Amino acid sequence: MTKHRLTIIGKGLVASAIAKQAATTYGSVTMVSRSKPLEMDQLPDHVSHVQGNALHPSPFSDVIRSADAVVSTVGVIKESKDEDGTFERLNRDAVLSVAREMVKTQPPNLDRRCLVYFSAANAPPGFLLDPRYINTKREAEEALLSNEFKDKLRVVIVRPGIIYSMTQRKFMLPIAVETMLVSALLRPFRHHLPDAMQFIADKPLADDIVSMAVLEAIKKPDVQGIIGVDEIQELSNLWRKRQ
Repeated sequence: MTKHRLTIIGKGLVASAIAKQAATTYGSVTMVSRSKPLEMDQLPDHVSHVQGNALHPSPFSDVIRSADAVVSTVGVIKESKDEDGTFERLNRDAVLSVAREMVKTQPPNLDRRCLVYFSAANAPPGFLLDPRYINTKREAEEALLSNEFKDKLRVVIVRPGIIYSMTQRKFMLPIAVETMLVSALLRPFRHHLPDAMQFIADKPLADDIVSMAVLEAIKKPDVQGIIGVDEIQELSNLWRKRQ
């Protein structure tokens, strides 16, 4: 079986979970972030790290050029004081910079390469979370699905709800369990919920489920566009059956 190359932009919980899962099928997995991931020592040997800023991808263009697929997990739910730490810069501009670098470095021997962008299913109302959080993600989605990239990249937009882990950041587990119970009760009635409350009906997903879904989406050339919580679960199940 041919071993492919995967590039993951980001270093958080989701990025590490994808890197760990991808290491079983990819010959080379490279994580790109401004600082080394804390979990790096726990990842397989052929997962490497390259320092880089997604807003300025030219310095690591070789890593993008050599990748069969790229996953962007860059994003924030809270802005930093850094001028590049805004919702606009990290939730929108970062992935667009990476997408344009992918187009620029497209190998002649490959068809449209897959770019996976991590967005979000629904967001809490504005008094709980700045509306610019979800607005900038939706702006990124619109741009990625526009004519600029339509014939050049196969874009997969992942829209999960809360993502939790059984091995990392266990402080999220109680929140995930509570949300899981509430979402199970409300999902059958979500069409009666106002838009601002749709987020509580989104089923939380484990990081390994999300990572398997991403790899299955990359593998299947007919998967593109937006995949929501239900589709993430379905893709994850398909990946499990194949392994």
